[in-house]
Amino acid sequence: MVYAYTFRTMCKYGYIAIMRNELTKKWIIKSFKPSTNKLLAVGNNAMQIALKKAIIEKKG
Repeated sequence: MVYAYTFRTMCKYGYIAIMRNELTKKWIIKSFKPSTNKLLAVGNNAMQIALKKAIIEKKG
């Protein structure tokens, strides 16, 4: 499964897609690029929550 997020940091908008490789149990960045879709962008909080979740799952 791939998780995709559109985010905003300061005045820049971005897009990141990550997936977990079930064989290696590692998270892989599939895409990380600037985004032109400013309507879907959220503040840093959603990105922080997603990355913390990925780290917690990695430890578990």
